[in-house]
Amino acid sequence: MLAFRQSQIQADLLAYADWEPIFAQFSGIIGKALQEERSDTVGARTVDYFTRFKQQFPNKLVLLHLNGRARLPTFETQGWSAGWWLYRVGSVLTGAVSPEDTVLQVASTANFKLRADAYGGVGDDIVLAPMGAGGRPDFTAAEQVRLTGIDETNKKLTVVRGKYGTSPLSFPTGAYLAPHEYAGPWSPVDDRVWLYNLSTMCPPDPFGRRVVDAIVEQVGSWFDPTGVLAAFDGLALDVFQLPPETRTGVDADCDGVADLAMQGGVDTYLQGQIQLTKGMREVLGCGRYLITDGGGGQQPDTSSVNGVELEGFPGLDDYGITLWSQALMALQLWQLRGAASRLSYPLYKFAEPNDYPVSFSRFRLTLAAALATDSAVSWFNDIGGSNGTPNDIVVWDELVAGTAKTPGWLGAVRGEAVHLAERGTDLLGGAGVTWSDSFVGTFVGTGVTFAVESQSGGKAVIVSGRQAASSLTFSIPGLALDGPDVVLAFDLQAVARTAYAATIGRQCTVTVTGEGGKLAQTLTVPTTYFHAVVGCHGIGPGPIQVTFSIDGDPPVRLRGLKMFAAPDAIARGFAKGAVFANPSGHDVTFDVATLFPRRRFARIVGSTDQDPATNNGARIGSSLVLGPLDALVVRAV
Repeated sequence: MLAFRQSQIQADLLAYADWEPIFAQFSGIIGKALQEERSDTVGARTVDYFTRFKQQFPNKLVLLHLNGRARLPTFETQGWSAGWWLYRVGSVLTGAVSPEDTVLQVASTANFKLRADAYGGVGDDIVLAPMGAGGRPDFTAAEQVRLTGIDETNKKLTVVRGKYGTSPLSFPTGAYLAPHEYAGPWSPVDDRVWLYNLSTMCPPDPFGRRVVDAIVEQVGSWFDPTGVLAAFDGLALDVFQLPPETRTGVDADCDGVADLAMQGGVDTYLQGQIQLTKGMREVLGCGRYLITDGGGGQQPDTSSVNGVELEGFPGLDDYGITLWSQALMALQLWQLRGAASRLSYPLYKFAEPNDYPVSFSRFRLTLAAALATDSAVSWFNDIGGSNGTPNDIVVWDELVAGTAKTPGWLGAVRGEAVHLAERGTDLLGGAGVTWSDSFVGTFVGTGVTFAVESQSGGKAVIVSGRQAASSLTFSIPGLALDGPDVVLAFDLQAVARTAYAATIGRQCTVTVTGEGGKLAQTLTVPTTYFHAVVGCHGIGPGPIQVTFSIDGDPPVRLRGLKMFAAPDAIARGFAKGAVFANPSGHDVTFDVATLFPRRRFARIVGSTDQDPATNNGARIGSSLVLGPLDALVVRAV
């Protein structure tokens, strides 16, 4: 179990003698030790505490939690080019300005916003730069300003000059101005964080360097034997994505035309992310961990990255646990394909209003996912805590066998996790294994073709599409359920896209539509077969349609497709216990005697201030009925 950012918060509040015994209970700590995005919960002694902790407990992990796509504009950015930040399409000056001018005459005000942030700040942060060679901005003579007013009729912007360490300058007619892409601020005492232009189209500085080069160089200096983070075991890159809603209006090459960081159908932002993690791996070496955010839409490089963080399981706003299978598959993929040594962790955390009081059952589901995939586990919402206040760090009973207080009590795994649905009846009757012409003939897709081939692992359908297509999309209509839930199990393999390394998986979104609703879940598809299990709960009964959509145009191979009318419940055995999980909206019965022959189990004895009604020490019989959205960790007897 890993302590999350409570470690940094408490370091700012407690003396080391009081802080250390709290976190000595854990296998390691993850926290912000640098003030790249906020200063309110990261004090001057955070690095000192983390370093002393590592020296005191050399076998425990100490990881830096670092914003992967943005930072405060004044955090260690001396010598940085203004062209290294990500901008949206802006405009040009239609009149010259002097250092004293606060009203800018522009060709258009359409791309500038007076949008309030969480702490009362209003108006875009804007860069001003004269035009240079080739009609592109000359960022060597740039100034940063803050927008305070927009006069759409007269095409004027009112600004505060010389912000973020820059000085007011003179600019001629035709000078470039563009709004920053930003996030936050994350505290009332900090500025917004500006997004990096990680795109390979990022304007270089006069020495040919881009922001990726600068970040890699900094990380190397931090982790150098004489660096401030020399004792740390690696880092986790938080929010390491550029989602579609953020890309809107982005002008990565600063030519005045929105490009969404795409060029000829190639995601240049993703290419830059690949360069960044490869560079980080080089400076960190093989002995340190590099973890990235595992949230939706991210495609980390398995040759450089050891694993993923799922901050919020399955998601910060997914209190209904609808994306259980998506999150489980992400953890499974990284434990199978990540760079050695592998480390991933789901994090129990929900956004308001579901953050407090904590849900013991949903924490157990988070823990069950970790146990099923050989992952670590962490949490941020604490037992007995409340939003906005530093919480006492209380270890969940399931992690220490309740009142026995024994860390690591489950012992070694005994076999892989079992998806109960896969032991049921295949509603396709083997058609997705033999791939008869009549079954494949039901597939529907525009611009895609289907061919069946025989392989050593069985027959597979090859799905091919038009060259330069953005995706391969096809549906299987005419399916039916006699219950509320469905599980799809299949093996999927994808040919790599030519613009990216083979270690960058492709994104496959599986959408199931039925009378009970519609649910889309995404998995990463590598170049070798990956076994996927996709559960959708509450979709049926009645007719359903299954749609696969895989990004890019190279072929994919699908084999062993089966469909089950069951929830994606799981079980796994350990030397000294077992775990059961039910992510569905109704009771599930586990045949304990069949799952674990000749073994007997009992519930742990829980603490009185946690969930003693569940962890009541009672014996488990030959079957176990587990309620909706719950899991149970039991001890062997």
